[in-house]
Amino acid sequence: MIRIRQAATAAVLLCLLSGCGNERSPRQQVRDTLEIAAESAGDRDLDRLGGFISEDYRDAEGRDRRGLIQMVALYFRSADTLFLRKRIHTIEVVGPREAHATVVAAIADVPMTDLDLNRLSADFVRFELRFLREGKKWKLVEADWESVSLTEFLNSAE
Repeated sequence: MIRIRQAATAAVLLCLLSGCGNERSPRQQVRDTLEIAAESAGDRDLDRLGGFISEDYRDAEGRDRRGLIQMVALYFRSADTLFLRKRIHTIEVVGPREAHATVVAAIADVPMTDLDLNRLSADFVRFELRFLREGKKWKLVEADWESVSLTEFLNSAE
């Protein structure tokens, strides 16, 4: 099962990098980007995750790309294990080069399913993300996040 998952991920990543993702709608391309970025975060793969962040990244807290990567690296170091469940709430393509997405995530240090989220000590976070198309890839240029409730996580669309 793991080999199939790795092969599928590699195929999607190759497709994105080689440009064959152009046949997919911009909305689907952003969804694919979110899927691979979430998997990279779950795998604690900072190099691959950094590939989705624009050199022009800035957020309301004053972080640039390097600052965001450092913050994520500190988070990865502070947790022995990381399990991530995400739900894409919305993806809105604003124009040919810009898209916004809202993603709600559950982050825990033990494996989880929706059935046991009530019993877990998980953090629930809503991410407001802004992407720009840079060449053939969608890259994160701005992000904002805040803690939310289990109810909001469960009520988010997927």
